[in-house]
Amino acid sequence: MPTPSRTENKQAEYRRGNLWAWLFTALEAVAVLALLFTVALFPERVNGTSMAPTLRPNEILLVDRVTLFLRAPRRGELVIFKSPATGEELIKRVVGLPGETVQITDGRVYIDGRRLLEDAYSPDAAQDYGPEIVPEGAVFVLGDERNASLDSRDPAIGCVPYGKLDGRVRFRVSPIDRAAVFL
Repeated sequence: MPTPSRTENKQAEYRRGNLWAWLFTALEAVAVLALLFTVALFPERVNGTSMAPTLRPNEILLVDRVTLFLRAPRRGELVIFKSPATGEELIKRVVGLPGETVQITDGRVYIDGRRLLEDAYSPDAAQDYGPEIVPEGAVFVLGDERNASLDSRDPAIGCVPYGKLDGRVRFRVSPIDRAAVFL
């Protein structure tokens, strides 16, 4: 049997090297994704109908934890936090910001006396409430389905301090036909 040429030996060596490089790259990708989905994003399943029509039961969301450390929540964002009463994760919309006065009159939400335009995501009228001044370092949250939501109007929840927020909803990934990005 003839001895393999130097070129054939090098080709075999390069193939083995390429295999190891490919495996190392795949392991790096898995590590980055694992880090991303344990530190930065986490999945959350929607329970209940308090965020209808925006969110439906059993939809899967990806929640961003990182931006909570970079900036304060903004009006209209969907946030997630634990209910102080039950420990259950709640998903709600930020309506009132620190120092603002929130009031619900004739079924409509008013911030500092100006009506909040939210017909696109909350078509239902809500029961009268307030006025309430949102304390510094906290947000006033409401569910989109105002008459079926446990939110800041309930004394057990109240205004949610920034430190109690677990994250911002960024993506709806399931069902795929309702996939969406929430900025």
